[in-house]
Amino acid sequence: MKLWLLGVLAVANAPVYWLFYKGFFKDRHELGRCLKFWVTPNIVSLFRGEYWEDRAAEFKLLWFILSCAAAPLAEWGLIMKFFFS
Repeated sequence: MKLWLLGVLAVANAPVYWLFYKGFFKDRHELGRCLKFWVTPNIVSLFRGEYWEDRAAEFKLLWFILSCAAAPLAEWGLIMKFFFS
């Protein structure tokens, strides 16, 4: 199935991940804040009065992760379709 190609693409896409990072987050502190909200239970955020901030941060982090996963998967699918079919 040529899964090794997916691994190569995942490593080769490091500049793309950097562009996604710059597009989603202002700086590393914002990424850290999103990660903090991701591991904090929602009930704790609710009692702190940060529930909607938590939800927005988790949503942003989810889209960042999905974007980083979609890039090599899409490239792998195109390469498999056009070169290995």
